[in-house]
Amino acid sequence: MKQTFSDPLLFQVKTDTDDFPVEPVVISNCGEIPTEQFEFYPDDFNILGWIKAAGLPVTSSFCVLLIFHYFFRQLNMYC
Repeated sequence: MKQTFSDPLLFQVKTDTDDFPVEPVVISNCGEIPTEQFEFYPDDFNILGWIKAAGLPVTSSFCVLLIFHYFFRQLNMYC
C-alpha cells in the first residue's frame, strides 16, 4: 500500500532502524519555491573594508601569541 503526501506529514511516517520508511512513500505536488534574483553588491569586494574588519581580531591574536611567547622564553631562561 503506497501512501501519497502533499503536506508536511512526510516527517510522521514510521521508519525502521535504518531510518527508511516501513511502507513505500510517493511524494506528489512538489516543485521549486520561487525566489528573488540575487543582487550583486560591488561593495562586498572592498579589500580595505575587509582589512579594517579583520584588523582588530588578527592584531589581538598576535598580541596574545607574543605574550605567551615572551613568558615561555622567560621560563626557559630559569628552568
